[in-house]
Amino acid sequence: MFSGNTTSLNEKRQTPTSSTVIGALLRKHVQGDWAVGTLKAAEGEIRVVGEPVAHLVEGVLYECTGQHRHHAKYGAQFVVASVLPSIPADRAAIARHLASSYSGVGPKTAELIVNWFVEQESLEALRTLLVHTPWRLEGHQSVSGHRGIRLLATEDGPHDALANDLLTRFGALGIPAPVLRRVARWLVGEGTGAQLDVAAVIDGALEVFFADPYRAVLYVSGYSFPHAESIAGRLGISPQATCRVVAVVLHTITTATSSEGHTYIPLEQLKTALRVHGIQASAQDALHAAIAADGLIAVEGNRIYPVAALRVERKTAEMLATMLADDDPLVGSEHSSSLQAKISFAATQNEPPLDAHQQAVIRGMLTSSKRLHTLTAGPGCGKTAIMQVMAKLAPGVVRFCAPTGKAAKVLATRVGPYGFRAGTVHSLLEMTPEGFARNEVNRIDADVIVLDEAGMNDALLLYSLLRAMKDDAHLFLLGDTHQLPSVGSGNTLADILALPADHHRLHKTYRNSGDILQLVGSVRQGRFELPANPDGSVIQRHLPSAIAQGLCAVETEYLSSIDKVGIANVILILARRSGSLTEPNWSTNYFNRRLQQLINPDGDRLPGTILRVGDRVLIRRNLSLQVDGQPGNNPVVNGDTGRIVSFETDGTALYTCKLLLDDARSVTFPVEHIEHIDLAYAMTVHAAQGSEYEYVIYVATDGSPRFLHRRLFFTAISRPRDRLTVYGDTSLLRRIVARPGPERYTHLVQTTLALIPTCSNPSP
Repeated sequence: MFSGNTTSLNEKRQTPTSSTVIGALLRKHVQGDWAVGTLKAAEGEIRVVGEPVAHLVEGVLYECTGQHRHHAKYGAQFVVASVLPSIPADRAAIARHLASSYSGVGPKTAELIVNWFVEQESLEALRTLLVHTPWRLEGHQSVSGHRGIRLLATEDGPHDALANDLLTRFGALGIPAPVLRRVARWLVGEGTGAQLDVAAVIDGALEVFFADPYRAVLYVSGYSFPHAESIAGRLGISPQATCRVVAVVLHTITTATSSEGHTYIPLEQLKTALRVHGIQASAQDALHAAIAADGLIAVEGNRIYPVAALRVERKTAEMLATMLADDDPLVGSEHSSSLQAKISFAATQNEPPLDAHQQAVIRGMLTSSKRLHTLTAGPGCGKTAIMQVMAKLAPGVVRFCAPTGKAAKVLATRVGPYGFRAGTVHSLLEMTPEGFARNEVNRIDADVIVLDEAGMNDALLLYSLLRAMKDDAHLFLLGDTHQLPSVGSGNTLADILALPADHHRLHKTYRNSGDILQLVGSVRQGRFELPANPDGSVIQRHLPSAIAQGLCAVETEYLSSIDKVGIANVILILARRSGSLTEPNWSTNYFNRRLQQLINPDGDRLPGTILRVGDRVLIRRNLSLQVDGQPGNNPVVNGDTGRIVSFETDGTALYTCKLLLDDARSVTFPVEHIEHIDLAYAMTVHAAQGSEYEYVIYVATDGSPRFLHRRLFFTAISRPRDRLTVYGDTSLLRRIVARPGPERYTHLVQTTLALIPTCSNPSP
């Protein structure tokens, strides 16, 4: 059924090249994984840059493969993709290379090694070894009796030599050097690191990698299925090889769950993916191969899950069913007679006072027999005001939280004046490097938990929260189903709204009747309609077809806005993140670099990065870091924003970076986490969700309905408090708003309902 791979370890290294330069390295300056150096070549000195340069040895002759380019600031450069030692086939050159590339090798030892190969094998055999497998000289018969001989690249471990080998073999395929270095570290740690013989370590790692270059996709950050495909093609692995069949199955499932938000995929989707990738095996055979190889997937009927996702769905359903079956109101019938008077009094203290419908919602929440409650509404409908009053009247301890740092900050500013604090779900669960400290054996000390922006909660975070709640605690979910669902898998708010919980919906807007809210209302109903009598808070601008003109217009708008209200109160939102850093395009990658040059051109650059002191930045990962100089479990979450205030080096390379977050926390990032910091002059809609800004600039460009749809547009235009500028023609905006957005595959509702003895009171 499946075929194997027979690629030889001694395969000749062939890399497609655009150009080659040969020269001796005169000097280099290393900045993290990147370096700039100078080669002395026959045609003169050549400036070389790139990740491979960081691991070159001064004085050694190299053959560098890459591309010539002209840098606007630094002039002519050669961007290095891969490197091989350049060793002429004569005794003197080989001896010089030995002495310069290995510790413990001087002129006399080099001569002895050369003589051994001339007598026992050949000079060309030695040259081939030094060029293609230099680590094999360590422990070789030719150096028997000579101790301490080591390849300079292995001084810090065999993974350095292995990384250089991978870069030489596959660097020209476009795989970033840091990714291949992480692959090397993973390979060395996969059962080979305990071996003392460096050659055996590297040979063993390469054998593992050559047999299955796809497996590392599961374990190495940044190493993707397309990377593995390109390497497999170079190695000559059959398209029908078992390792590739398994990889296609896992790639299809993980893409659907991690990138598209599904908790499972239907069997038919897998069949389609197998056909697209040219797999001849049946879906059942492919599934059996994947389960046998990794055990990472599970099958339920025609649904295919990651094993972890299925477990989370089942456990979440069990906890939800228990909550829905309980009869435990916050305020019992014995106190209901006096409750209305308390609600009425509290409602009059609010500004503006709560109306009869809002008061009825509060009473319904407090007296409901369910422990699971939802309150859904658009912006300005008074969700937070209702929860403030509810929290005052609810018995016991009330805790407010939100999925992201930005959303938690917004929530804190609203509930703080009423005596309540708010933080992230991660801080409520006490995130540590090992996971959440709060769980089923260490419960959250709260009788009522209010979760704002609940639609941003993915399936795993909801599960983590539910299992850490006390058995009699109540959970209130606030949100808007018209906004984007979570970045992670699941559709938790929509799923819970389909369950027989205590549901409440607000329709009336109390904040104001301005143009922003009118536009939000029309988009919610699937229409793009600007108010007939504009008040100036919404501005629609034409986006020139010439990209240079459009970029200039948007940049001018942004710079003018930050001059008026400050950079922390303005956000430029675009639909797409990925794009060229240098060629003009409508991506946050490009705009962030452009705006950095305009706003912060003179900030000190962090070595090895594009970041500068003074930059506005965004954190893209949940981490536990040192905060305010205090070590311990201090959660910093995906979505936190702030600015870089300083950095430290160990003399040449970056050591730490310090951020001042918008919530006034000072955070120290060690170098291994710097990659999780991104520029934040511009953001995607997903990154901006849960946040509020005084001014929002949204650039609408056309694209796939899968990514550009009503939910995305609705989320973007509901971020501003005072002013919204939309770039895009009316016809395009109407097409986007007419697209409802893709649905997600989840089975949480069906699983939960099957566990509830009796189901009644369906959601409104």
